[in-house]
Amino acid sequence: MKLRILLAGLIAGLICGVAAFAAETGPELFQKAVTQETAAGNLEEAIKLYQRVAKEFASDRALAAKALMAAAHCYELQGQSKQDRAIELYNQVARQYKDQVQPAAAASARLAAIRQANRAAQPVTVTQRKVAPLGTRPIPFTDGRRAFYQDGATNALVISDVDGANKHVIYKPKPGEKFQVEVSRDFSMVALRLTDAGGKATAVVIRGDGTGYRELFKGDPYGAGQPDFSWDNRYLVYAGVPPGPINDPTLQALVSNSGSGVVVVSLADGKAREVLRREGSIVEHAVPSPDGRFMAFTELESTGWKTFVTPLQGGEPRLIPNISRFHDWTPDGRFLVASMSRSGNEALYLVPIRDGQPGDPVFVRSGSFSNGVVFPNGTMYYRSIRTDATAAVLAQLDSSGQLGAWKTLDLNTAGNATIGSTVWSPDNAWIGYVSRHDDVGQTSSAFRVHNPATGEDREVFSSATGTDCRWVAQRPMLLCPDTNGGVSLVTVDSGKVERLGSVSPGDTVVAFARERGLEMVRGGFLLSATLVRMVNRDLEFRPTRDSDWKLLVTLHSERPNPREIMYWAKAVYYFDTDASGKEGLFRISEEGGAPQRLGDAPGSDLSGRVIHPSWDGRQILVEGVIGGLSAEGWLLENFIPKAPAAR
Repeated sequence: MKLRILLAGLIAGLICGVAAFAAETGPELFQKAVTQETAAGNLEEAIKLYQRVAKEFASDRALAAKALMAAAHCYELQGQSKQDRAIELYNQVARQYKDQVQPAAAASARLAAIRQANRAAQPVTVTQRKVAPLGTRPIPFTDGRRAFYQDGATNALVISDVDGANKHVIYKPKPGEKFQVEVSRDFSMVALRLTDAGGKATAVVIRGDGTGYRELFKGDPYGAGQPDFSWDNRYLVYAGVPPGPINDPTLQALVSNSGSGVVVVSLADGKAREVLRREGSIVEHAVPSPDGRFMAFTELESTGWKTFVTPLQGGEPRLIPNISRFHDWTPDGRFLVASMSRSGNEALYLVPIRDGQPGDPVFVRSGSFSNGVVFPNGTMYYRSIRTDATAAVLAQLDSSGQLGAWKTLDLNTAGNATIGSTVWSPDNAWIGYVSRHDDVGQTSSAFRVHNPATGEDREVFSSATGTDCRWVAQRPMLLCPDTNGGVSLVTVDSGKVERLGSVSPGDTVVAFARERGLEMVRGGFLLSATLVRMVNRDLEFRPTRDSDWKLLVTLHSERPNPREIMYWAKAVYYFDTDASGKEGLFRISEEGGAPQRLGDAPGSDLSGRVIHPSWDGRQILVEGVIGGLSAEGWLLENFIPKAPAAR
């Protein structure tokens, strides 16, 4: 009996010893919860683990606050029925963890957003006020109370009151260092892309008070622009991520090898996760909804910009029609804030979204809206771009392959053309382009043709549902989708329009081209996302989607614009500076070799440039924005309809 008791005691001791040895740390248990939430999609199990972290590791107040915020977020993901549980946890963080600045501020922001969403409906009086300049950088980023801006004298990133009082330096760059900045909606965090004098980049996050400097990763592995913060400040969202390989080995396996995508980077541990990958298009802007259930994103296709909403827990993206520019979500997640041109002139609309499905847009007001962001209190900051016109310039190549002088074409583009829509006819005689109408109450556009040799410019086709005409090779003719789901054949010389009928489903233009025995050509803008890419300053090419990327040339420009690249007729056209620092238009064969400087770039008053070589390569058209280009900062308030009272 004594022997049995002794053995039992030894076994119990061994079991306790093994259990003690295998005990999880707080960060390990937190990571298990993250895996349950994001990988397995088991929100209930994730909540249990997050709450264990908060209870069992309460002495680590930063970790406990982060775990409670994560649990509250999981409750929000479960919908309205669990909202009260989320509110309880947000209140707990806001009241009991005031020493943890970022989580406490984020909790207060979510509580404010939830309160606004649950408030009874009230009449809306939209107010708008202009943002006053600060320092030598005229347009600060502000929520109406505080403002971030770069001091012109020191180049430091500064936060102050909106009137410039209580100024505080957030980050002062090193000699020769440049930075780009993105600020969270609650002003509690800042993401910086630092570039040293040698061109090497580092992604950094710091707190809104200038403390907590932390490097996320070295280099510029995403090939995308500045990230957006998620509404809860748990992630940075990088849109437009090109195909792999990625420079950082910890991220390499997480990015697909084709198309363009969206990657989120956790601010808790710096780990990355790909949440979207699109073939044959460039994802330009992506923002998760406030509750984290959906993501809205804008992508560039051969037919222009399109906006989609996709569920983040799995499911197909849904097209949100007629949006010309997506800005943000409203704090309650009920609307997308977007620009549309339903009446020919740009205006701001709210698009209702319910379980990922769009409703009828709600008009807010007309005007120019750019870079819009909505704060938790419902105020929207945006920039208004003032410009005289969109324009196109043309230059001819001489017998030695050098560009002559750039000449402005007299196109019908008084502020209402679609940049990127220009297409050359196969005989190099005509330029086709889209110009919007000003028909009130509907989207209406016209397809016009311009003859550079004679200056003739006329409308040849119009449609209330948009215009995407395509040239045919036999003679100057166009196939154009019409309003009733069919196709019309347009003879440019005579102006004759012959309606061919309807074909459904499928691409009616392609169907009719085959039916009539026409060889159809597209011309002009070609998507280069699958053929050409820019990684830092390296211009790379691959002949097919399954091929390996190869380096064509390393550009001299410190920050080249990936959108100002065109692959055409087995060559890549791009803007770059030469050894003397002068900007020019260059061409390099897809086989590589030495790049050819064709000539000087158009004047500096042309921005947002898109390159269009003619079919024979003897004429180069560049279109963009020209004239009195300026930007103003504005705040829009009281523009979100109040949610109806709960029944």
